[in-house]
Amino acid sequence: MSLAQRRWKWVKFENLPDEMKQYIRPPKPEKKEKAKDDPEKKAKKAEVKEEVIQIEEDKDLDFTKMENVEKILTKFKNQQTSRKNFSVDNHIEVLDIILKA
Repeated sequence: MSLAQRRWKWVKFENLPDEMKQYIRPPKPEKKEKAKDDPEKKAKKAEVKEEVIQIEEDKDLDFTKMENVEKILTKFKNQQTSRKNFSVDNHIEVLDIILKA
């Protein structure tokens, strides 16, 4: 783009000559203001589906199945390395139950 062409940069796109419109990027369309949320939409958003989540404790699992034992051992190994939710007492208690099974 030459200097003469750059000077046209400050002119509104609608007022540009046709030969210059190819060098200048057209303006972005203006966004319309969003209407305020209707009470119906708010009510739909406010509806919360309640689901009952049952959490199994490690102590309640059946450790005669090798699948459960491997799952718990991997979980404990990851907890020990990341130090997240790491409870020595809980680990010892569950490992003792596994040993007895």
